[in-house]
Amino acid sequence: MPIYQTDVMIYTTAYVKAKSKQEAFEKLITHDSSSVEFRNQVINEIEVSGLPLDSEDLPELSISPYMTLLVQNKKGKKITKRDFTKCV
Repeated sequence: MPIYQTDVMIYTTAYVKAKSKQEAFEKLITHDSSSVEFRNQVINEIEVSGLPLDSEDLPELSISPYMTLLVQNKKGKKITKRDFTKCV
């Protein structure tokens, strides 16, 4: 059976330990447009963590493993059949 691919947007929540909103922003913005591969537990120095927010083991910067998949292309438009390409 053939396999088709398309790009989709995935949104998750980032948790940042910081003394202020500005510090949290600065820590996170350095990872802007970073590619993330969830096969590993730590990606680009960002840990994927499902720990509770009050856990002492919560990393300084982490990404929630719970995500939302938006069926939109890179231009923010709803995906159509044209957005798929055959890869195998």
